Amino acid sequence: MQSSQSKLMKLFLYPFLFGLLIFNVVQLSAQSRRLQTTKEPVWITANTIDYTNASLDNQAEDGYIDLAFEQQVSLDLQTVYYKKAYKIISEAGIQNRSELSIDFDPSHEQLTFHKLIIFRDGKVINKLDASKFKIIQQESELSRSVYNGALSAVLFLEDVRKGDA
Repeated sequence: MQSSQSKLMKLFLYPFLFGLLIFNVVQLSAQSRRLQTTKEPVWITANTIDYTNASLDNQAEDGYIDLAFEQQVSLDLQTVYYKKAYKIISEAGIQNRSELSIDFDPSHEQLTFHKLIIFRDGKVINKLDASKFKIIQQESELSRSVYNGALSAVLFLEDVRKGDA
């Protein structure tokens, strides 16, 4: 016959080990999801952005201004292309825009980056390095036992300066 101490240990130990196993599998699953990098698709319409335009600089909120936001859709490929451009005006803009976070659901979405560049003093600096992205799983409704499987690709851009676009 088992002692009460042994029964008590099993009562607490087994659920803990099971919970630990699930956590590790979820973490491994989230880390195995990689984002892709490719050239821009041929089907998009290329629109140029004037990164030197300073006419809106005095209207900057949170230390940056939005220079462009594009959304283009290919119904044939069932693909959506986004392009965003910001101009950093102050130190607050560095803090507010040097972290990128893009949410996606890997069950039906594939996240692909085409470009990630900084314009500084007329020069183009390529910041697209897929290995620097962290793929994390944020289950905001886990306390209600709701699991949606969504992931976030997070990148902390290094060496962002006032005046960068």
